[in-house]
Amino acid sequence: MEECGGSTASKPPFRQTKPQSEIVDLPSTDQLKTLFFASAAPMVGFGFMDNFIMIQAGGLIDSTLGVKFGLATLTAAAMGQICSDVSGVVFGGVVERALSRIGFNPPSLSQAQRKLPLCRNVSMAGAVIGVICGCLLGASTLMFMDLESGDRQRRSHETFDAWNQMVDQCHAIGARYSTIYSAGGDVGVAIPQSGIVRDCAESGIILRCERYNFESTPPTMCVPVLTPDGKVVAVVEFKGKKIDHDVFTEDDEKLAEMLASHMSIIFMTKMGDSLNR
Repeated sequence: MEECGGSTASKPPFRQTKPQSEIVDLPSTDQLKTLFFASAAPMVGFGFMDNFIMIQAGGLIDSTLGVKFGLATLTAAAMGQICSDVSGVVFGGVVERALSRIGFNPPSLSQAQRKLPLCRNVSMAGAVIGVICGCLLGASTLMFMDLESGDRQRRSHETFDAWNQMVDQCHAIGARYSTIYSAGGDVGVAIPQSGIVRDCAESGIILRCERYNFESTPPTMCVPVLTPDGKVVAVVEFKGKKIDHDVFTEDDEKLAEMLASHMSIIFMTKMGDSLNR
């Protein structure tokens, strides 16, 4: 093809080639393996510490502050996560330093090699697999924990609150004071080692002490709270009559026995399923 009195020959396409100095050698297989394990090992420690502290702190908060202030389980878990994150900040780098001391160091790669997509993907895969393994190891502590402790304590407190309301509103017995002793010791006052309350808990029958002396012992009546199979779960102690020089009578015993039967129904409704485990 002629144009302007001459001919034009076709030009080869322009190719931009990198200078020899910019060519990056691919890491060897051994270097990639070392990079993978160097990325995974610290994340195993991080995942284990994160999950372990979150589970332990969350469980402790759930069974203490959660029960006392009525916090939801998810709220306790969130507070446990805060403790876990704080520990991660405080103890950050501990795993890396420990691995360095035992001679486990990352591969000697140049900055250009570390920027390669292959190296970045291998490093990310190692970190992901490492944190998954660490979290699973941390979660394994759940097998050794009482997972229903918080729920059981909540039900115990609900039961004890219901008992207190029933006893406080039972004016027909006419007692000056009343105390609920818990056989389990989870809530309320524990049963003493000796005395009429201990005797009532061991015998499972209503006991009365009719002595009246303000300087020593006022008239006392102890009523056991029994499960259907006869197990004593609590003892209600009535002490002193509102009418001076009066004592507890058989009619008071019948009222107290009726009160204890209602308390037993509440206990079995709230806590009965835990007795069968």
